[in-house]
Amino acid sequence: MLILLTGGAGSGKSTAARYLAQLGFCVVDCDKIYHDMLVDDPEYIDSIGKVFGFVKDGKIDREALTRYLFLNPDEVKKVEKLAHPVVVKRAVAMTGDSPVAFIEAQVPEAFGDLADMKWAVTADPGIRIERITQRDGCDRARAVGLLALQKNADYEKGAAEILRNDGTYGQLCERIDAALEKYSILPPAKK
Repeated sequence: MLILLTGGAGSGKSTAARYLAQLGFCVVDCDKIYHDMLVDDPEYIDSIGKVFGFVKDGKIDREALTRYLFLNPDEVKKVEKLAHPVVVKRAVAMTGDSPVAFIEAQVPEAFGDLADMKWAVTADPGIRIERITQRDGCDRARAVGLLALQKNADYEKGAAEILRNDGTYGQLCERIDAALEKYSILPPAKK
């Protein structure tokens, strides 16, 4: 069974993913795959260079590309078109033969119908902004800008489970445990 774990920046999907990994589940992080691609995938790096020009000596100037995308949010679609097929292929391959695997995906639509279900982690925008500023060490304006880039994303659409994460870590874990029980999904350690 393949479950997409999604949610906007600061929602707590990485926290949920860490908890699921602690329970023994196979958990794949698409953000990590993408960041690895930025340094170890010459074909992807070349494609970014051809489209955006932010490549020098075979390396992507990530800060320049990020600044450009913040100023030109419509260009994000071009990056996604280049990145998503590679990320999806790598993520699915990393699940191997796990009977239950979770893929932490910022853009679940990229997976089409490959997943059995989607779980969305959500939180109030004010809480998300606070988490982003703490996590990234950035100011409020940058955190608000990050959320603005995701303004059209509807993470809850089509989600089998919506995991509210406005409270404590323990409360999020309880919600995850309840969802696992609802679908009769036992952690590998408890089988």
